[in-house]
Amino acid sequence: MRVRAVLSGVVRLRQALLLGGAIEGRALGQANSAGFAMKPLSLRVLRFFREMGKDRLDLHALFEAAGNEPAERESVLDALDELSRAGMLDACGSDFYMLTERGKVTIAQS
Repeated sequence: MRVRAVLSGVVRLRQALLLGGAIEGRALGQANSAGFAMKPLSLRVLRFFREMGKDRLDLHALFEAAGNEPAERESVLDALDELSRAGMLDACGSDFYMLTERGKVTIAQS
C-alpha cells in the first residue's frame, strides 16, 4: 500500500513538472508576499508537498518525478537549494526535505 502511495505521488509530481507553465500561478521574477522571486520549478516542488499532504518528502522520489535525464535531476537539486536558502525547506538528513513555516505560508498563498 505504501509503495502505491509513493508511486502515485511520483506520477503526480511528474505531471506537475511536465505541465510547466500551464499550472504556474507566478511567473519567473514575480515575487511572493515575502518578497522572494521564485523560479517556476521551485514553486512546483513546494506545491507537490501540498499535493502529497506531507510536510516531509524524500529526495529520490523528487528525482524520479523529474525524469531520468541528469539535467532534469540537476534542476530539482537547484530548486531544492533555492527553497532551502529561502528558508522554505529544511534538509533533514537521509535525503529528506521538510517544509518550514515559511514554506507552508508560501504554498497557502500560491
